[in-house]
Amino acid sequence: MEAVVAISRALRELDTVEDVVTRALGEFERALHATHSLIAVTESDEAVVRVTHARGPWQSLVGLTSTFSEGIIGKVIREKASYVSERASEDPCCLRPEAVRGLAGFMAHPLFAGPQVQGIVVLGRQEPFDEDEVTIARVLSDVLATALARLKHEEALKRRMREIAILHQIDVAISESLDLDVAVGAALSQTLEHLGVDAAAVFL
Repeated sequence: MEAVVAISRALRELDTVEDVVTRALGEFERALHATHSLIAVTESDEAVVRVTHARGPWQSLVGLTSTFSEGIIGKVIREKASYVSERASEDPCCLRPEAVRGLAGFMAHPLFAGPQVQGIVVLGRQEPFDEDEVTIARVLSDVLATALARLKHEEALKRRMREIAILHQIDVAISESLDLDVAVGAALSQTLEHLGVDAAAVFL
C-alpha cells in the first residue's frame, strides 16, 4: 500500500483534470500490469456515459457514449459496484465484445462523488487479475475519485469567486455615477466580459 500512498500524494500535487487522469491511468497500468485502460465520465443530465481518456488498444474508443441502461459500464453505474470477469466478451451486457476479446483480465470500478458515480475506470490484460490486484484497483479508483472531486470543488470555488468579483465591480461602477446610462453601460461592460459574449442589451 506504500505505492497507493505515493500515488495519492502525486495526484494531490496536480491541478488539472487532464494531468490527474493521465497520471492515474499510467499508475494503474504500472501497478496492475494492464495493457488496456480507459476512463469514462457520467453526464447525468442526459443519463449518458462518455469515454474521455484511454490508453493502449482502447484509444479508439475515446468519444464513444452509451446510456446508463446499457453495457458493462452502465451496469457498474446502476449497481454502484465493481465488475470483474475473465470472460467479459461473452457477457450479454458487453456492447463491444471485439474490444475485450482475448482479455482474461477485465475489471471496471466506479468513481464515486459522494453517493453518486461520477465515472468509471476500466482495465484489461491477457492474464486474469487476482484478488489482491482487484483490491488495489478499487483503492486506486477511490484515490482518483477523491482527486477529481477536489478539482471539481476547487473549480466551483474559483468560479464563485470570479462571480463575486464581477458583482463587486458592477456595484462599484453603478455607485460611482448617478447617470443611468453610464451605470447601465458599466454593468453591461462587466457582464459581457464575464459571460464572454459579444453583445447584450437592457430594456427599461
